[in-house]
Amino acid sequence: MTSFEELVATCTRTTDNPTGNVPYAYQLRVAEEGFPDLLTVPTGAGKTLAVVLGWLYRRRFHPDKAVQDATPRWLVLCQPMRTLVEQAREQIDNWLELAGPGEGNHPVERFVFMGGEPTSHNDWRLRAHHDAVIIGTQDMLLSRALNRGFGSSRYLWPVEFGLLNTNCQWVFDEVQLMGPGVPTGRQLQAFRDVFPSVGPHGSTWMSATVNADTLKTVDNPTVRSSVELTAEDRSGPLSARLLAPKTVRELDISTDTAKRAKGIATAAIEHHRAGTLTLVVVNTVNDAQAIHLQVEKAKSAADLLLLHSRFRRGDRKALVRRLVSAIPAEGRLVISTQVIEAGMDLDAAMLITEAAPWASVVQRMGRCNRAGLIENARVLWFPPAKLEKPRPYESGDVSNAIEELRRREGTQVVPDGLADSGPQQVPKLHPVLRRKDLLGLFDTLPDITGSDVDVAPFVRDLDDDRTVHIAWRPLEKGMKYEKVPNQAELCPAPLSKDLSDWIDKHDVYRYDFTERSWVRTRGRDTHPNQLLLTAPSSGGYTPGRGWEPSSSAPVPDPIDDDLASAVIRELDESIEDDSASIEQPKWVTLETHLLDTERAAAGLLEYLPVRPDVSETLIRAAKLHDIGKAHAVFQDTMSRSANKQQWAGYDEHAPLAKAKGGMKHKTKNFRHELASALALLGEARTVIADLSPALQQLCIYTIAAHHGRIRASLRSVSGEPANVVFGVTDGDVLPSVRIGGELV
Repeated sequence: MTSFEELVATCTRTTDNPTGNVPYAYQLRVAEEGFPDLLTVPTGAGKTLAVVLGWLYRRRFHPDKAVQDATPRWLVLCQPMRTLVEQAREQIDNWLELAGPGEGNHPVERFVFMGGEPTSHNDWRLRAHHDAVIIGTQDMLLSRALNRGFGSSRYLWPVEFGLLNTNCQWVFDEVQLMGPGVPTGRQLQAFRDVFPSVGPHGSTWMSATVNADTLKTVDNPTVRSSVELTAEDRSGPLSARLLAPKTVRELDISTDTAKRAKGIATAAIEHHRAGTLTLVVVNTVNDAQAIHLQVEKAKSAADLLLLHSRFRRGDRKALVRRLVSAIPAEGRLVISTQVIEAGMDLDAAMLITEAAPWASVVQRMGRCNRAGLIENARVLWFPPAKLEKPRPYESGDVSNAIEELRRREGTQVVPDGLADSGPQQVPKLHPVLRRKDLLGLFDTLPDITGSDVDVAPFVRDLDDDRTVHIAWRPLEKGMKYEKVPNQAELCPAPLSKDLSDWIDKHDVYRYDFTERSWVRTRGRDTHPNQLLLTAPSSGGYTPGRGWEPSSSAPVPDPIDDDLASAVIRELDESIEDDSASIEQPKWVTLETHLLDTERAAAGLLEYLPVRPDVSETLIRAAKLHDIGKAHAVFQDTMSRSANKQQWAGYDEHAPLAKAKGGMKHKTKNFRHELASALALLGEARTVIADLSPALQQLCIYTIAAHHGRIRASLRSVSGEPANVVFGVTDGDVLPSVRIGGELV
């Protein structure tokens, strides 16, 4: 494969399109010239293909090796919503499979970051030397880039922070929906440009409805490059989508709550055309459910489905598969919320939408006559019932959009230029990440009160719907479950009076991650991000309507194929956890382990663009990282885990690094990596004396930090005597360690 055109054709071939697609002119520019800061093209123009296949071409298939080396190893696709991640995952998986690995290469990995994803997806940390596409929600990705990964062990925060801030091309998709994620992403890129980093890196922001001024931040005030449509794009194959017409008209819908849902449902049924798709998009889940119920009662012949953010994963996948399947003879009528605005490649003959900010209206219009082939395509709209408080939007933004829609009454609109020709949304003020904030996040130990810096204001709007996650299972006696509910079982539900009342009417339990047990809960005790469990007989959910606290129907089992494997890992947040050393499938001597680690580090560094002196220092650190395991406390644990019969064939007196026993250290909070680092600060320093002072510090720091328990600060754990820190006592003697025939 020698050209981007060939790659696109290969990756887009289908039974109906055996020759594949021809890339648009702007997609070619991205692939040949590289990633811009800003990519702004109308909805439906193939932005995801441009960045994913553009990156893949430059990294794997470009004929110039210098271009491949200058392209970051990882593509990080950051999305504002789970639904966008799930859609992108399927599309990207197909592209990567069809593209193949390229000559002599590992296959390109694909990893997903969403709350509750299967733990096997954590393998990404072990693949730093492989090319990969990482897709995730902004809360999961940005929190990791800030060294406070949501849902991750604090001791893995630094690993994730390092990996996602080096040798990565970040792409922020649908930025109009990202809130504080936009300035945070811009600031992080500015700091990557300032602080030394391994490998190339960059960031791209893309949307149909964003302009350069939106991206300006205090440390990153300039948009250095952008890609927009040119005359060549507008006159080429893309023109049919750019000029796809639709007529705008206002609907007369009652503002009375009792009549409103029925009025919208009646309008949808009356205007629906057989054999076509009709989309009804409203601003809240409750309204969508109410309209769906009214259409059901009217017994419309069209294939009816409801889509919003409060479904279990398997049910949502099934609904999306129906949504994008062939339209039946009677047509399809879809009731949805904002989840339809971005990422959905839909082509409706009729769009009925509640007024929203102009950017959202434009996104919704992009799902009507998307390919430009439908005659008499129409957009019918109506104002919110309460314009003074149009949840979840600002009144001024919606009022401005209504004025623009009325100005266009009876006219035809087309996607090209539509976003720029309407009112701009009033910018919201968000916290801005500054250099001192980022440096303050480097230390991952909690403060003296046990609290951590809250990065949520830098990641997402705090006035967004705050949610809990609910699973339905038969309640076991004593609530003794071997497995915590996983993402396949969970349904998000917003904190509300409806939720609180529902909890108080049923036996509902919350999971206490500290005590690792289920505790009966009440509505008043519910907080964001809690994991709740109740019996199927409690109701509150149906596969076709999602979270619905008024439903009393028993909740069926999930249908997700990943149910068996997608287990939320119980994170051990204790200082003394050493399961990586003492819960292994076999026994390993300390010398063998150190030499194995040295070889593994050398192998990894062959793939990474690290300075030779730094590379040699890191290999040295790998060779010495566990000399502290020779400490009497650690070896006592090893000896209690082994016996002579199991240890046959080995020197039973050799110090061990790994054991099968699962024993706990007798000295509480003992950390072997602290003993390693302190030895190198003392008499063992001679083994790194040939390194410069700066590289000696790097070596010792790497050794101390390799389990994430010790990093930028060190203090005794509560209850330890004054001369003891992390189980290591002042004056402890560390025996010599033999490594490859040498004594250290």
